[in-house]
Amino acid sequence: MYHSHRQETRLAMLMMIGITYFILSDSEGGRFLRALMGVLHEMVEEHTCYAWAPVYLVQLYRELWGYRRM
Repeated sequence: MYHSHRQETRLAMLMMIGITYFILSDSEGGRFLRALMGVLHEMVEEHTCYAWAPVYLVQLYRELWGYRRM
């Protein structure tokens, strides 16, 4: 699955806006940031391309949902 550079840039910008929003709205002592760093570390370890980003975002959401319910 090939994305143009412009699409990748737009995706990256949207992700950064969403990430920034979650960090600013996080009242649980940086749990979001720790979960995010874990997911990003996995993506780097697996040499993941942009096509797999939604899979990792779903995983991140599940981790965060678990934190919210605790």
